[in-house]
Amino acid sequence: MIGYIAAKPLYNSLSSDVINLTDKNWDNQVKKSRLKKDVWVVHFYRGNDGFSKAFSDDFKKTSENMDGILKFGGISCDEYFSLCSKEGIQKFPTVKVYPPQPIPTYIFEGELVAKKIAGSAAGYVSSLVQEVTDDNVEGFLKNNTAMPKVILFTDKETTPLLWKAISITFEEKMSMGIARKTQSDVVDKFNIKKFPTIVLSKTGERKPIIYDGP
Repeated sequence: MIGYIAAKPLYNSLSSDVINLTDKNWDNQVKKSRLKKDVWVVHFYRGNDGFSKAFSDDFKKTSENMDGILKFGGISCDEYFSLCSKEGIQKFPTVKVYPPQPIPTYIFEGELVAKKIAGSAAGYVSSLVQEVTDDNVEGFLKNNTAMPKVILFTDKETTPLLWKAISITFEEKMSMGIARKTQSDVVDKFNIKKFPTIVLSKTGERKPIIYDGP
């Protein structure tokens, strides 16, 4: 402990998307959240590690860009040294990724560039998005009629990370689907003219609702 200087926390949970983690909120923020399929990226730092102050700006910016997809946290190991030691942190700074349980955690070993770290962590984002095709669209709409169905129509071959994350957030509240431009029957059924388009279908509604926001 000699030679380390306690410093003001680098992150303020009220002014950024990075949660200021402590030994008091660790279990509720990280442990319980991972049981809900959340993915955490945690920056462990000390006041005199010579890198974290500059890195924190990059980390905060990336947390804004990945809002709703990944959860970001920072913890001062000057103040919470025991917790950092318990988490296997031996050098500073260290960034550790906490995928959903029961996937093991890991320390990011590459260059500490927040975008690269986020890219690594994003591979663990879970998904309940259902592929909606010409063959299964009627079954998708009729399954669990009490559940609103939301379909993203896209001309891309991949599924956006945010759409995957939303499907987890709204589990048991909405069924999230994705339909490709190539599924012509589905596209025609919902009269889709542009991509991407998001459509909400609810039992009892005469027409699907087209989302027109950003």
